[in-house]
Amino acid sequence: MNKKIKISITVIISLIIGVCTFNLLTTDTKTGVGVFDERVYYSQGKYIYMTYNGVYSMSDGSSQKLFEADECYSLFVQDEEIYLIYYENGNVNPKIVILDLNGNVLKTAQLKFEQHFTDYKNPVAIKAVIDNMIFVQDDRNGVSYALDTDENFELKTIEFKDNYSIDNGYEVGTYNNHLFLYYYSDGKFIIKVIVDKENSRYYPFFGFDSQSFSNDIIFEWDIAFLTDLTAYDINNKIAKEYEDFFDDTKTHGNQIKNIVSYDDMLLLITNSNSRIDSSDDFNEHDVLCVVDTKNLSVEKEFKTKRFEHIIYADKEIAITYRNGRYTTYSLNNWKKIESRPAEKIEKGSSYAFEACGDYIFVFSGELVDIIEI
Repeated sequence: MNKKIKISITVIISLIIGVCTFNLLTTDTKTGVGVFDERVYYSQGKYIYMTYNGVYSMSDGSSQKLFEADECYSLFVQDEEIYLIYYENGNVNPKIVILDLNGNVLKTAQLKFEQHFTDYKNPVAIKAVIDNMIFVQDDRNGVSYALDTDENFELKTIEFKDNYSIDNGYEVGTYNNHLFLYYYSDGKFIIKVIVDKENSRYYPFFGFDSQSFSNDIIFEWDIAFLTDLTAYDINNKIAKEYEDFFDDTKTHGNQIKNIVSYDDMLLLITNSNSRIDSSDDFNEHDVLCVVDTKNLSVEKEFKTKRFEHIIYADKEIAITYRNGRYTTYSLNNWKKIESRPAEKIEKGSSYAFEACGDYIFVFSGELVDIIEI
């Protein structure tokens, strides 16, 4: 069975013009896909997923509610523990809870962070768990925090080993055999990427830029307007900038929706909604760009039909949505493999598509459909 890659996309289907607009929501720390707010994980034979007001477990086609909350914000599952940040009773500061896979509460606490706007919630997302430390990020300003689970989730300062500087003001340090790419801005600690080389996993911390990790190199580009590329070689301690890397490609100037990472390639799923040079293509097409990370070259590109948008991609196939149908294409030549009806998709509603394992989970506040890949 082919290894499946996790991807999350939000879809808005308009009643007025019948157009689908897709916006990136999340990335996968386990399989290399970048995410802002993950909803689905697979652990010990169970799919663990988050809806607006609860966390559920699914196995053998049936779901069980594990935890209920007023508003769930961030889910993270590692090994046999579930980590959830949620809000209740109108509090602007979130709570955190650790559950086992059966929904039993192991630890819980009220969190407090620097308040920017007293009437707005602190949007803090879980990005990584390393031993007793939970690493979270403020989704407004990119500031990172470490919470010590052994000391009632107190904020801690991380002390790195083997620290060295890299170009562009970044530092690389080691903490519990994990590599951190980070920097300080106005005294605030901001993590870009955590790399677990031993287990071939990486944890992206998305801010205003986009990052991915492949072949021991951290790649970074502007998520809003794809033009240049920067490659951070963590082994040789250097950074290389490739100006206008995406010139003369269909991807140039597009906005990144999602990233799929492998050791030898990156799949960049982009949309033309940031383009200002071609009104005919404005927000109408997706482009899947295949980047060879060893030779640092664009290997091939595929452009979708008008109003057709990509909801899943791996090394072999891509799946799109258009006009009430899901279509599967080959990544060898973009030839159609199959087409099937999207029976649960209704005009005038918004949906988040997130793939995990052998399925694509479709959310609209609640889980509304599961599609086999």
